[in-house]
Amino acid sequence: MLTKELRQEALKKGFHYPKVEKSVEFYRTKNLMIYDFVCEESAVVRVCISKQHAGIYDVLNSIWKDCTLENYLEDPNQFTNYMLSECAKKLLKTDSLFFDSKASFAIDAQIRKAKNWKKINQKENREKEIKKIMAGTNKPVPSGFKIFSEKLLCSAKRIMYSAKEKSLYCPECGNTFQLPDVPKKGSLHTCPACGYSTKVSSAQYLNDIHWSCIVQAAGKRSIIRYFCNELFIEYGKCSTILYEKYRTIVEEDGSMVPLMQTSEGWKDYKGKNYSYFYTVPKREVPNDMYLYGTVDALMKMPVLKNSMLDVWVKQHIGADKKLCSEYLVENYIKIYAKTTIYEKLLKCGLNKIAHEAAFYYGSSFHMDEKKIDKFLNLTKGNLNRLREFIPDPSGSNVSAMRYLEKYNVYLKDDELKTFLRLEVSDNMKEQIVKFCKCKKVTLYKINKYVTENANADWSSYFDYIGWTEELDYKKSDSVYYPKKFFKTHDRVFKELEEKKDAIQRKKDKEISKKIAGLWEQRMQIPQYHYEDSQFIVIMPHGTSDLKKEGKSLNHCVVSYKEYVAEKSTQIFFIRKKTDPHKSFYTLEIKNHEIAQCHGKKQCGYDRRNPCICIRILKSVKHNKGETCCKSSSVKRRKL
Repeated sequence: MLTKELRQEALKKGFHYPKVEKSVEFYRTKNLMIYDFVCEESAVVRVCISKQHAGIYDVLNSIWKDCTLENYLEDPNQFTNYMLSECAKKLLKTDSLFFDSKASFAIDAQIRKAKNWKKINQKENREKEIKKIMAGTNKPVPSGFKIFSEKLLCSAKRIMYSAKEKSLYCPECGNTFQLPDVPKKGSLHTCPACGYSTKVSSAQYLNDIHWSCIVQAAGKRSIIRYFCNELFIEYGKCSTILYEKYRTIVEEDGSMVPLMQTSEGWKDYKGKNYSYFYTVPKREVPNDMYLYGTVDALMKMPVLKNSMLDVWVKQHIGADKKLCSEYLVENYIKIYAKTTIYEKLLKCGLNKIAHEAAFYYGSSFHMDEKKIDKFLNLTKGNLNRLREFIPDPSGSNVSAMRYLEKYNVYLKDDELKTFLRLEVSDNMKEQIVKFCKCKKVTLYKINKYVTENANADWSSYFDYIGWTEELDYKKSDSVYYPKKFFKTHDRVFKELEEKKDAIQRKKDKEISKKIAGLWEQRMQIPQYHYEDSQFIVIMPHGTSDLKKEGKSLNHCVVSYKEYVAEKSTQIFFIRKKTDPHKSFYTLEIKNHEIAQCHGKKQCGYDRRNPCICIRILKSVKHNKGETCCKSSSVKRRKL
């Protein structure tokens, strides 16, 4: 939108023109380009464009609008019969006599350019900055890097067999030679020319890609360069392409500038949040990344001198220099920039914890703490005991020690060693500690029993203990350590199910009694005795009636027994008069409205002719001696 000063400047000139019918005039002021759509010697619409702003002035309504001409026009053909002045033609680069879509697009392009001036200016400035950065980081590729990258592709090279020519092609030396017999699929073959041996492939085209990276010094900066090496094999042809796709500039202060090479040159490459704890540029780089050389260039930078980056790389790189994309060098730099605790963890040999804290379980550690014991939320004594038995502990081992501290449980050395090495989940370890604390049993004894008698199935054991508590078993060794665990496990489960069934039967009996009482009351009310020439209505006498109805019509009306007993809903069985004992439809009335009506397998009643349901509803509504509750605490399901 134009500023106040520019709007005033735009309105200074009058809107009177030489005698014209309809035209598009153009002129300039000091700061503005102005297009006037003129009709009968006065402007009706004025388009004003400055270097950084644009606006459209509706002269007739005296309104400024911040939009393009396309969005302003209610009718695209609104100005089609307006003639263009010679000056407007030149500026819009058109030979047309009349204002058309091409001229409209040209004006809108000028408007958009003015509105996006800041973005365009920033983009141009950033491109200049990138050129300056790149000028100091264009280092030659090491002489051995090309050989290194080509070796990575050797495994993908296959000797090709052509059934048409009955010959073999070796991609290593490029020779073609005849073969008297057809080779078996996947068989090994050696090239007689160069001695290259590999499996024979019947495919006529092969492609493979490998990624590799180099770390180089560039003055006070360092650069991490990512190269893509592509292999193309076609029968009789073999070629490789090596090109640099990405580059990360590491500045003196440790900040990084990720760049990507495009057809227009090097551009900014914005990172994506790969994890809560660190940011990784979402690139095409696969899981297999190969590092050429060392990271000494980065280690010589003052900001990364004590970062232990070289140790990190050694831990996560394979013998073939393979590095998982998760462990890219720049990832650790980002992690290190957030906290120096990783440096301390690596120096102390706590490599697993450093890895887990960085990539997976950072939320379980106190990331703001600078001391290792506080970072792990352990006392120094327990940290030392943990490292005594497991020199390089994991996050799971740390959690186990925390449970011991939480429940104030002290384990002897042998017991602690056993506990830390248990291959169970963290939640299960906590449950074991709680059990030892509450039941006052030793970990050694309980672990020995579960291992020898329950096949180390801790989940089944604690299920069994929970059932014994529900059944109010006395606390004794015979309960905690039964001789035949799985037999006892099944027997106790059966006993618990019988107890639950007995409780449920008692509950159902009470509900059925309430429903029967309601039935007796309603039998005395005439409105509940509804019938017509085709149908009769029956009310449930008890829970058994609801079960039979649900079983017969294959729906879940029995689950409504509690609602019926509480008078929060009313259930009616609609039967044909010719067959009153056979289930036909089940009707629910709630809050004096038809809630649902279902027949066999959830089929609904004909809503175009719901006569029977409406008549039943009206009949029940006339009964003012009984009301239904409008709410229920239990979640209801459909029949």
